[in-house]
Amino acid sequence: MKLAELKAQHPEVYAEAIAEGKAQGIADGEKAGYEKGHKAGLEAGADQENARIKSIEGVNQPGAEKIVSDNKFDRSMTAEKVAFLIVTDTKKRLEATGANIQEDAAALAAQASQIGSKTPAPKSEMDAAFEKAEAYVKGNKKI
Repeated sequence: MKLAELKAQHPEVYAEAIAEGKAQGIADGEKAGYEKGHKAGLEAGADQENARIKSIEGVNQPGAEKIVSDNKFDRSMTAEKVAFLIVTDTKKRLEATGANIQEDAAALAAQASQIGSKTPAPKSEMDAAFEKAEAYVKGNKKI
């Protein structure tokens, strides 16, 4: 039986077959669209996550390795946020280094002020022992 004959002789069966075909076609199309969209979405998400991690690794610098490694897998972190943490940490480290340098400079200045002064530096036990040994060698023999 041809389609035209089926439609003419059994319109209810024809309409039911058409409706069933449409429903199956829509279901198949939705399933295929979902699978294709799901796959594309996973690929796009993976690409974006890889790009985010690479951008965070791109702001790494010496001394900031721990900050980068602690934050690169945290999805809420961006390269900009990690860079801010690095700058903040670097500032703290530089301030501490500067304070240490100032402290060392003060100590060196105090030592330098003794150089060439008319007041002799106090003798250490080692200096006194050396003088006694030197006197003994020269024959003075006062120990």
